[in-house]
Amino acid sequence: MKNICVVGHANNISINEKNTKWAKAVADFVLENNYQLTTGGCIGIPELVANDVAARGGNVLAYSPGFNASEHVTDFGFAENKNIKMRYLKPSKASKNAKFLYRSVDLVDEADLVICFKGTWGTLSELVFAVMCSKKILFLNIDGDNETLKEIYSLMQKINLYNWHESFIEINSISKLKEELEKFKSENK
Repeated sequence: MKNICVVGHANNISINEKNTKWAKAVADFVLENNYQLTTGGCIGIPELVANDVAARGGNVLAYSPGFNASEHVTDFGFAENKNIKMRYLKPSKASKNAKFLYRSVDLVDEADLVICFKGTWGTLSELVFAVMCSKKILFLNIDGDNETLKEIYSLMQKINLYNWHESFIEINSISKLKEELEKFKSENK
């Protein structure tokens, strides 16, 4: 089963009508193809997609920064959705921020495709991991709202000897998103 990873804003300020339409397009694709959706187990855009897929009977796995359900909810403030499988970290003495990074390594490494919505430092770290793991990245730049991460990605290209730009595809429309998702499907039969 192919694993589609969604990363992006882990807060609810990004939940609006526009992002909901984009999230639904991703959820529809995951469900139509019986793929697994993975997220970082946070609120915001990743949760929006995950809840949609889970509510319609799809397969969702969330990688929590916590080491159990209690820590996931109390220390990180994330809701627990009984329809979503959770993968927790091994207990460690790492800082709260480091735990986000630890869970992101496996989240991205195990993905077949990474879809990047607008985000901040956590999304940036996942984008860096995706590049380092040579993952195909669909970079959603909805109405130019992801320009900061795009600039950082451009800097990454300038300081590296590898030609990673072919796996980083900027998406500016839902029709382009659907086109690229169909390409992914045809390349991964």
